[in-house]
Order: sequence, then structure tokens, then C-alpha cells
Amino acid sequence: MENSEILSNLSFYEGELRTFYPYLRAKRVDTSSFMTFRLGAEKINHDEMAKHSKYLIKSLREMILKNEKEQKIHRHYGFLQCLLIFLLEYSLEDVMRHNKNGTLEG
Repeated sequence: MENSEILSNLSFYEGELRTFYPYLRAKRVDTSSFMTFRLGAEKINHDEMAKHSKYLIKSLREMILKNEKEQKIHRHYGFLQCLLIFLLEYSLEDVMRHNKNGTLEG
């Protein structure tokens, strides 16, 4: 994916998060605070996840503007998309479609 496509998707994701979590501000969060998976136990804090997603969008834009390494950008973008699967109930197919041809539906 080109950086321009990632930036376009980030704008879309930002709008979605603003719609569903308008009361939350971007904040870097210790990921262990919102996502812990153990055998038989699951703890997911959606508000913390949404704050961190908003933070990732902001930091990804900065990384792209600073021409950071492509691998770093893609790694952070992939993690953002994993969070959005939980938060916005996207399927894996939805996210894969977002990465092809800039199709941002569903």
C-alpha cells in the first residue's frame, strides 16, 4: 500500500471513531491495559482501545510526513486495523478490502 492510500484510510477510520467514540481523545495507552487474553479469561476495554486507535492514527500521519521506514508504518497500521476489528466490528475481509484499491466499505 502506498502512503497516500494509508492516509486516505486513516481519514476514513478517524471519522468512524469520531462517530462511535466522540467523547474520547487520542491517548497513548499501555496495550496490556486494554487487551489481555488468557485461557478462559478475556478482558477488553473498548474505551482504552479507542483512545489508542485515535493516538495511532495521529502518530501514523506523523510517521508518513517524516518519511519513517515503510515497515514501521505498515506494522503500526496493521495493529490499528486489528484494533478496529474489535472496535468497529469489521471482519478480516473488510480490512483486507480496505487495503485493496482504497475500497472503504463495511
